[in-house]
Amino acid sequence: MRGLTRTGSGRTSAITRFARYAMLIIVSIASITAALYLLRPAMSALAYTPRVGNTTLEMLPWVFHEPSVGNRLSLSVPVHWYTPRTWRVVPDDELVAIQINGHNVPLDSIHADALHDWGKGFEFDFSPWLTNGNNVVTFELNNRGGDGGITFRPVDGKRWVILWLAFLPWLYLLSRVIRLPRYQTVIIALALAVICNYWSITPWISRTHDVWGVDSHDGHIDYVIRIAHTLSLPGPNEKWELFQPPLYYIGGAIVWRWAEWLHLSPPEAVQAYSLLLWIIFLVGSGALINIVLRDRRVAAGFAIAAVAFWPSGIISSVCINNDVGFYACASLATLFMVRWWRSNKASYLLLASLFAALGLIAKSTALVLVATLGLLMLLRMVRHQRWCRWQPWKAYLSSATIILIGFSLGIGRKLFYYWNGSVSNWLTGDNATFLGDWLKVPAKVGNFIPLDLATFLSYPWADLTNDAHGRNNFWNLLLRTSLTGEYSFSGVMQERIAFLWGGLLVILLAILASQWKRLRTHGNAWRYAPLLIISMLWLASLISFRIQVSYSCNNDFRYLLPILVPFSIACATSGTIARICLVAVALGSTLFFATLGYGP
Repeated sequence: MRGLTRTGSGRTSAITRFARYAMLIIVSIASITAALYLLRPAMSALAYTPRVGNTTLEMLPWVFHEPSVGNRLSLSVPVHWYTPRTWRVVPDDELVAIQINGHNVPLDSIHADALHDWGKGFEFDFSPWLTNGNNVVTFELNNRGGDGGITFRPVDGKRWVILWLAFLPWLYLLSRVIRLPRYQTVIIALALAVICNYWSITPWISRTHDVWGVDSHDGHIDYVIRIAHTLSLPGPNEKWELFQPPLYYIGGAIVWRWAEWLHLSPPEAVQAYSLLLWIIFLVGSGALINIVLRDRRVAAGFAIAAVAFWPSGIISSVCINNDVGFYACASLATLFMVRWWRSNKASYLLLASLFAALGLIAKSTALVLVATLGLLMLLRMVRHQRWCRWQPWKAYLSSATIILIGFSLGIGRKLFYYWNGSVSNWLTGDNATFLGDWLKVPAKVGNFIPLDLATFLSYPWADLTNDAHGRNNFWNLLLRTSLTGEYSFSGVMQERIAFLWGGLLVILLAILASQWKRLRTHGNAWRYAPLLIISMLWLASLISFRIQVSYSCNNDFRYLLPILVPFSIACATSGTIARICLVAVALGSTLFFATLGYGP
């Protein structure tokens, strides 16, 4: 009877836990949807250019591709009690007039230069003209050359706190599922506040990678729209980003349709989806750090703070592209990989294989996860010499089957097109070879060793087009993009912090280099084999990519951002100076993004 009672109690507990998790999922979806409704109103739009005539727009900002005068954009803007009345207008390249509900809005108070500022534009309080309900806002603008268009976006002010609060139930849910310590959950929550503040001043088209393609309908956002509206996948032989594995875009398409149904802003709803995936990456990273540093709670705190507040991670967290989907899968695959390595439980191996397979359906970079798993299985077989036993082979064959399914779904269709001659590269897609010569960089031995330290410390930002900024040196470009990506930021404060980050990163690397002998003591090399192998393979994959497709944008840190986790673990266990550097990076991120102005 006792056994039956325990079994019944266990089932009841599992049902209760499942019900609690289901409720948290519902609360998370509802809170994020409500926040988007309050802060990101959906706007229907009708655009007019003299050459094309009237065009219905599916999303903003409006962009057109010819010089012309007398262009008009008419927006239907829903306004409710919480809708911000101050909005930012960014014209490209001359704003002539604004009308709201048929009334002219005087522009005399706006500096003449702001009416031509296609980078930051101007903020304007439209309170006297906006009324509750539907409002018709019409812009007239001229474009003297190049692309034209306009951005019209509410200014949140301190309302980003609403976004932050909306994502906390999702963070709480994940932390309970993975059993993250409370202090790590609090650290991630604080970093989430910085991310939400950054998101509130960053349009979805800013600081992203190929969100729109070089031609129409071939960027990341177009991939999402294609699936949402046609319920079909594009062929890998189509242009630019449409060759990518589909997992992220399928999820984005579901979110897009959800946003359309509820009259939310679809692109910003997809940004919220990216942030949900980024939180998975952070929670998975925290769980991994907690396992590796189980008896070193202080060091674990420093490590998760470094990962959560790392500047390039904050920039990536709200980007619309499949990198964030891959990061989430890589985080969980590495977590269960380490658990399997330390416990030899087949269930952990299968979970690691599952998330590696999902990673392959998200981005082909996940081949590094597969290679790491294969090497670890080989090492375990060699060390324990269990070649004749069925039990390990059974788990390994199950793992291989799961990964093969993921490979077929993620990369198999590209292989099919490659075998039929429809694409020239089965791994990277043809867009990697369509880049201009202005991005081409040399790939000789001298470009990989050593780090060009003087140049690295002389410039605060990476420059993919300027040799003088050190883009020809592999490590220079990799380390600089590890901090602020491919982007530059305006502001004296931002520039000073970027210089500081460069110096701190050099100090951390020097400390790690001086302590390499730790791997030779107490069996550390075997204990940390998963992290060591995956780190080396991340670097090897990017070096190989640089050699095969020698363009500066292929040297970007985003391709191996998950290496940030073992790097932070190593730094957090390397003494007081290293920990001080990690804290300085985190505090610098908080100050950097808290004082950042609106960016193009």
